[in-house]
Amino acid sequence: MMSNAYRDDACDGSAFPDIDYTFIVRFPSAVNDPDRLKSFAGITLVDAMLTYYQVTIGGINGRGNTASTDVSLCIGDSGVANAGGIDSVRQHLKLYLK
Repeated sequence: MMSNAYRDDACDGSAFPDIDYTFIVRFPSAVNDPDRLKSFAGITLVDAMLTYYQVTIGGINGRGNTASTDVSLCIGDSGVANAGGIDSVRQHLKLYLK
């Protein structure tokens, strides 16, 4: 479940003033195998953004640790804008363990 999202200008490690957003997804138990994480949205704009990130840069930047229930996703402002805005991404982007 998406639990939070906020503007984070340096989440991808780029120099300021690059605008990025961090989305936090909370799982009921620790995500000890992050390679099993998959994403889906079910709406065209967000799925198109996910596909774009997968094809052009090998996926969305994610961070966390294998003892945590939280996974943080870093998404740039153009991806968020093309997906309909921060609220659209927060409402529709889902992560699951496959």
